[in-house]
Amino acid sequence: RLVWRQEALIEVPPRAVELLAVQPFASLGPEEGDRALGLGMADALITRLAATGRVAVRPTGAIRRFAGAAVDPVEAGRQLGVDAVLDGRLQRSDTRLRLTLQLVPTRGGAPLWAERFDEEITHLFAVEDRVAERVATALVAELSAEERQRLARRQTESLEAYQAYCRGRFFWGRFSRPWVEKAMRCFHEATIHDPRYALPHAGLADAFLVAGFAGALPPREAWALAEESSRRALALDDGLPEPHVSAGFLRLLLEWDWDGAERELRRAVDLAPSSTAPHQWLGLLLDLRGRPEEAALS
Repeated sequence: RLVWRQEALIEVPPRAVELLAVQPFASLGPEEGDRALGLGMADALITRLAATGRVAVRPTGAIRRFAGAAVDPVEAGRQLGVDAVLDGRLQRSDTRLRLTLQLVPTRGGAPLWAERFDEEITHLFAVEDRVAERVATALVAELSAEERQRLARRQTESLEAYQAYCRGRFFWGRFSRPWVEKAMRCFHEATIHDPRYALPHAGLADAFLVAGFAGALPPREAWALAEESSRRALALDDGLPEPHVSAGFLRLLLEWDWDGAERELRRAVDLAPSSTAPHQWLGLLLDLRGRPEEAALS
């Protein structure tokens, strides 16, 4: 049974929060795995909230730099140019996970919403379901049945696969060759635990792309591996925006197919219209194509 306690709940005025950032949840313990889980849970919530199409949220790439840093949520929100920040603290105690969250307006003042969760780590997905629902409810007056379905959608039911993926994303954000290699091993481990989990394949596509640019692998070899991972991710879940972004740049790098690249990136935007990352990548491509006015509007 999910145990949760409401700490505070203030009605959010209509359109008071038009753009949200989910800060990586700060771990109160020393374990690297807990820090990875904090970033992974933030990443999962970003994906879920953006999928509703009703909450505009900064992508994981924008908030990653705050992982492990003692940054005031108001200051982080001002740096990110958002209206509010979801700030969280997590702590493991034996087999239990304690999570405290608050929705902090960047203009200052009392939190718009706050809750505390205390549950067995094996019920992590139930906690994520509840958090996503509560945050969305605080921000949006009423969600349709379809929006609620997208909000509750899980990518995997394997806790081991999810935790391996979280570690992969945590290592991936450091962008040096040793850390990217660690990320690739974690993504691969996640695919072993759950072969039908699409996100680790998308992570591998990103990692192979970077490996080609960084010289960790010969570019052609790296991009062929990235293409294979991207295709696998899309075969498992065509509704994910991330592999469409990878596929777009692979079309450009492997085939110089500018139109195909643009189609893939526009597909990513259509799938996550409230997420800023697909818009940023599409804007970059349009700018490279000599269409700066369109890029500014993307």
